Amino acid sequence: MTGVEYPFRFTGVWNYYAHVLIFGLIYLEWSFSALVARQIPGMITIIAMFCLISPLLFKAGKVEFDKGSLILFLLMAALVLLSCLRDGDWSNNLLLLTVITVGFVIAAFFSPSEFGRVFGNVVLFLAVISLPIFVLAVLAPGVIDRLPLLASSYMNQAGTQVHNAIFAVGVTHSLSSRNLGIAWEPGAFSILLCVALYLALLFPRKRNTLRVIILIITELTTLSTMGIAVMCAILLVMFSGNRSARRSVVASIIAMVLLVISALGLADSIFNTLFSKLDGLFSTSQTLAVTTQDRLNAVVYPLRAFTEAPVFGVGYERFIDINVNQCGGVATNTFANWLALMGGLYGIPCVLFYLRAVYKGLKKIGTNWLVTVVAICASALMLSTEDLIRISLAYVFVFYGSSGLLTGSTLATGPVGGCDACRRMGAAS
Repeated sequence: MTGVEYPFRFTGVWNYYAHVLIFGLIYLEWSFSALVARQIPGMITIIAMFCLISPLLFKAGKVEFDKGSLILFLLMAALVLLSCLRDGDWSNNLLLLTVITVGFVIAAFFSPSEFGRVFGNVVLFLAVISLPIFVLAVLAPGVIDRLPLLASSYMNQAGTQVHNAIFAVGVTHSLSSRNLGIAWEPGAFSILLCVALYLALLFPRKRNTLRVIILIITELTTLSTMGIAVMCAILLVMFSGNRSARRSVVASIIAMVLLVISALGLADSIFNTLFSKLDGLFSTSQTLAVTTQDRLNAVVYPLRAFTEAPVFGVGYERFIDINVNQCGGVATNTFANWLALMGGLYGIPCVLFYLRAVYKGLKKIGTNWLVTVVAICASALMLSTEDLIRISLAYVFVFYGSSGLLTGSTLATGPVGGCDACRRMGAAS
């Protein structure tokens, strides 16, 4: 892909810094330790995030900011500041402004291929660490029980223990065994894995097949219905791509089959975890599963709020009230939240440019229209089951989607390249 140029190169010490930056952001925005166990105050998070990106700001003179992305950033920042003045809620809005700024800065300095390389390396590292922790939590929970305790209950399951394994968490004494990785819940970790898998498809490197296999096996251990569905869509895209991508798919399918065969003894438990969320969804004779009803409410009530204030949104005070009293504290649809919180001037560009970023990647691969539709629907599903309105990763894709809009260029490669668990446990999001 060509278009926007990225003259800044992440080599030498800057390469190490880039990995520390991405890991630090994942820890602050995704980790169970930061969001649920320690509940880092918003102001500390803001300071930490600006400290992480500050070295890049000293190199701003070397970067020519894309005009479309810059205009979008200024519009979004202005809307957030207006919301501050309107509602008087500075803490929530300043945190939102911070993650928007971080997303813009990363999209400006990192070419998509460079971001894919660094982000993929960090998530692969987290996946490799999570697998043995998950296996021990299933087969030898006593070993995990010796690790520092982060929480003595999880997802309303009394007696469930969450232990700190530094770069992962281990969950023991739970009704279902799922891999959380570093994240606040398996569904959140599955998003990181799916994004890394998609970027591995767009920007393949040496030993890409091994990378894909590890990501897929880790995705399967999350038992996330959404994550596995999105993963299957990504594999479909891979299979419709070039020959090397197809080889990765074949090897991955073999690994998946071997994993499934080895897990036959847990088939009933796995099947129940994956599909219990669909109970009653297609039948009027059953009551909807709680998580399914939560996700339906997360669409209905925020969109209803959007119709009440379609231009500037309802603001944080009203949105929090909707989340707590109408959505049970789990308003998890990012698209609906964008629209409800800040209105169409903010939400519509976020939705459209996020989808445009995905589309530009698919266009690079050269998929047919049917695969493109499936992949775009899967990418929309991914942001419809978790609240990512204050996660910088979502805005990185938004700004990649807006890049080249005024020049007609595609997504550039450059020279080298919120959460269910937190709210259920009463943590501040």
